[in-house]
Amino acid sequence: MVEQKEDAATDQETARPPLAIPRANEAPFSLRFLSFNLFLRPYLISDAHTFSAGDYKKERVDLFCAQALDRYDVLCLQEVFDATSRDVLKQRAAERGLIHALDLPMGNSDTKSSTPIGSGLLILSHFPLLDAFPQPFYHCSGADQFSAKGFVSFRVLLPSGGALNVINLHLQASASVRDPPYSEGSSTRFSQLVELVAFLRARPQLLASGVILVGDFNLHHLGDTPSGDERDLAEPTRLDYMLWVASSEATPLLRRQTPFEVEIDKFIVDTPAAFEQLSDHDGLAMYIK
Repeated sequence: MVEQKEDAATDQETARPPLAIPRANEAPFSLRFLSFNLFLRPYLISDAHTFSAGDYKKERVDLFCAQALDRYDVLCLQEVFDATSRDVLKQRAAERGLIHALDLPMGNSDTKSSTPIGSGLLILSHFPLLDAFPQPFYHCSGADQFSAKGFVSFRVLLPSGGALNVINLHLQASASVRDPPYSEGSSTRFSQLVELVAFLRARPQLLASGVILVGDFNLHHLGDTPSGDERDLAEPTRLDYMLWVASSEATPLLRRQTPFEVEIDKFIVDTPAAFEQLSDHDGLAMYIK
């Protein structure tokens, strides 16, 4: 049974509960963690006004590498569908010391055997990545049926000798920002979350040691959000999240001993360019001490 659950999201700026990585007898260190939807759509898919420029993929990848690779230790990326961009990201990350990468195909299950597009998930890390388990969702709808959306569970081996359990995911997209709860996109997302819950419940040892869950949940922070007096009575919806869960018997990996910080990284472009931001999403950064 999950006894603790805290979240960080793009519209929250309040203090976060503490999260500790080192055990009591280990030397302290810091971990810089990023979750970011890079908006690198498949080849030939772009808006009308960006088609001739290929969605500015090359320019945006160049700027992302310059801005992010020296600032983070573990990067959980979503929507890196473009194959050329994936190769460039992995090569440049390795040149900056992020020599470990998870770029696992997710189109080989019974339900995704004919999927022409991968999951779009890419993990880059300074630290070794262990026990990777890619899981495509059984059900997708709309244009997402042509991808292998799902999640990847893995462990980050830390310098302290411990390991951090992480899940990087990308849920079903919506046809519109304000899809009603009964829409196809909403019901598909619900079924995908049921799959994730089933995965976790089948692995109690994973929950017992603690899990950090990050990614694009496609729950827009402006969608279905009440206004006025109703806002105080409702849970806000968002798009990108960082969540962690741990039982009362969790290892020191996720016990509340020292604070961690979560902030928004907007990846604003401050040089003359045809775009003002690297993606249609903000990045979420977490600093664990």
